[in-house]
Amino acid sequence: MFARDIGIAVHPYPTAEAAEVALRMTMLLNTKTGFRETAGQPGMRLPAGGCAGARRPKVWHAISCGTTSVWW
Repeated sequence: MFARDIGIAVHPYPTAEAAEVALRMTMLLNTKTGFRETAGQPGMRLPAGGCAGARRPKVWHAISCGTTSVWW
């Protein structure tokens, strides 16, 4: 990380290393899988996951084929 390389802290973090850890955690939580895995560790209840398209064949076909229109 740039701040660590040049030896400066990133406000409000006390060190560049702490800022880097926060950035990595934010990047992890910003993904569906990362959020579900992290939230599940302390026992947070989560609804069943999955792609809505898996329950709707026309949507799944549109997603997997790159189609932008779906006819119901």
